[in-house]
Amino acid sequence: MTTRFGDSQRREAARRLPAGFPASVISDARSVARGMGERRLMAITGAACIALAISAHWAINAADSRANLAQWSSTASQIVALEETP
Repeated sequence: MTTRFGDSQRREAARRLPAGFPASVISDARSVARGMGERRLMAITGAACIALAISAHWAINAADSRANLAQWSSTASQIVALEETP
């Protein structure tokens, strides 16, 4: 009974759908899959660029902070020396 129903459904679908419908569906699915691979590559590349930009920003800021602290330390020691001078 199930086989007859399935056969009936296939015949009805074949009657209603255009002749090249299955091939066009498969072709469209393959082109979408190719596009997904390209999108995945773009997303990975973008994420890598963002990670690189963040790490470079962090490294530059850390170096600037160390230089600023060294300058302030020098300034503070000069102030202390001037305050101790009679």
